[in-house]
Amino acid sequence: KVILENYYQAYLTSFGIMDEYKIQNNIIKIFKKNSSDIEIDLGNDNGDVYAVFFEEVYDFLPVNDEIVIDIGANIGDSSIYFARKGAKKVIAIEPLPQNFQLAKKNIELNNFNDKVELLLSGCSDEQGFLTVDENKDGAGSNLKKSTNGTKIPLITLSDLISKYKISTAVLKLDCEGCEYDSILTADKSILLKFTHIQIEYHYGYKNLKEKLENCGFTVTVTDPYYIKNKQAGKSMFYGYLYAKRS
Repeated sequence: KVILENYYQAYLTSFGIMDEYKIQNNIIKIFKKNSSDIEIDLGNDNGDVYAVFFEEVYDFLPVNDEIVIDIGANIGDSSIYFARKGAKKVIAIEPLPQNFQLAKKNIELNNFNDKVELLLSGCSDEQGFLTVDENKDGAGSNLKKSTNGTKIPLITLSDLISKYKISTAVLKLDCEGCEYDSILTADKSILLKFTHIQIEYHYGYKNLKEKLENCGFTVTVTDPYYIKNKQAGKSMFYGYLYAKRS
């Protein structure tokens, strides 16, 4: 008999991996062979620990001893994954305050304060500021302007490259739509700082693929799925794009 107390227990039980994790309150402990356990505070059923730690959807990115820019860090699960995989430094970008606070807690829980630098910020095509709803959270929430809330800075890929004096890095983008502004307006010289780029696209991939191929990347994609994203309030054609610098 299994008693399912919340959404996440039901979700993970469906994959038949019950011996590989334990949930108590909102904390999931993931048991990994030959390494320390992972602890993630899920908050309000947030994050996607199955995709990150069990499916290893970011295995395409060769992060060992590399700088990783993690745009759309959410609750820090992907940043922790990269740190555990041997990343030299992870620069994690998360614009929603509730997600940011959970990410901060999870990075501390896993003792990665020295490897992961977490920024409360949004990624865009130009510098500026945006007021966001401080009560909004969730992996599928997109960045919308709000009349009341927390004022956060907007930064570009160029800003990040300049600020951290990056000569080469790996890029992960899962930001519910900001991938188009961030990639399509970026200068070729900035994009070529990245050896590998993985994007979860949300509104089709053709313009992203064309831009990156024109910059000299070899690009593959997964077929898009159609979904109605309740958190974002939009219909989406989403999937993954993988780009490797030629």
